[in-house]
Amino acid sequence: MAVGIVSVPTRYLHTASEVLSLDDVDDTVSMLTRFTVDLRDGVNLRP
Repeated sequence: MAVGIVSVPTRYLHTASEVLSLDDVDDTVSMLTRFTVDLRDGVNLRP
């Protein structure tokens, strides 16, 4: 099974005041949606 990681950039990750941009979250969702919509049957994602 092919596995990948996608992360949203944040600041102050290991503190009580971690922050992120909602635009980055929206862009990440758009990117993942586009990736899955564009997948073709039978594509081999293994390296």
